[in-house]
Amino acid sequence: MDKNRFLPEDKGRLVTAFLEKFFARYVGYDFTADLENQLDAISAGDLAWKQVLRDFWADFQPKTKEILDQRPSDVVEALDRFLEPLLFPARADGSDPRLCPTCQQGRLSLKTGKFGAFIGCSNYPECKYTRPFGAEDATADAANDGPQLLGTDPATGLPVTLRTGRFGRYVQLGEDPAEKGAPKPPRASLPRDVPAEALSLELALRLLSLPRTIGQHPETGKPITASIGRFGPYIAHDGAYVSLKSTEDALTIGMNQAVVALADKANRPGRAGPSALRDLAPTRRARRSK
Repeated sequence: MDKNRFLPEDKGRLVTAFLEKFFARYVGYDFTADLENQLDAISAGDLAWKQVLRDFWADFQPKTKEILDQRPSDVVEALDRFLEPLLFPARADGSDPRLCPTCQQGRLSLKTGKFGAFIGCSNYPECKYTRPFGAEDATADAANDGPQLLGTDPATGLPVTLRTGRFGRYVQLGEDPAEKGAPKPPRASLPRDVPAEALSLELALRLLSLPRTIGQHPETGKPITASIGRFGPYIAHDGAYVSLKSTEDALTIGMNQAVVALADKANRPGRAGPSALRDLAPTRRARRSK
């Protein structure tokens, strides 16, 4: 919601485009209006609801099978053409809106990755230009070596950007302070398993929210937290750390999984805790004295 108006998110735009492209009949006005009339007839007892479902499924099921049999790349290519007016609007100077602004040779098109849709260059991996799906069109002189606007944080109203620093790419909330020595704005490094081209505003805000408190350990009452460090994602509790497989795990792991992971590490064979080492120490000294 923005000023009492609903605004579509990127996922919503993509889903709507998919339905309009491949299931146009079922999102059209005539079909929905006719379905409303049938529902009214069912409510009045003039029409059997099972027959309405049978008639619908007889047409709908073959259509879904037809779409599911297509290759994902063909579906993305069709959506790329369908969304061209939105993703690659005509430029005032008449230049090609699909020309890559970085390499000046590749063609921009819709692509998909693990974390969603994005716009990428056809010369990948030689050219790594990307921009998030739904972001404003990049002009010919706008290479993505500077801050890339991902959107606005709804909680603070501050811009969220993707930037490049000495130690790699990172996301930032707000602008750099003008005064020297002033506190730096919140930042979060871009994890290795999150491609820059797949980074969305939602995911960037989730990264900026780390570390997050999963909850209080049921036995110790101390907090269990999840975060991403130098060596990857992990959970922490009372000085103990457990590595996680992916960034998504750090963002979504719940209390039950966290407690089990901590217990598994504590009970792992061959791991001697501090107390066990203290118990062994006198025996070792005694052996040396003999």
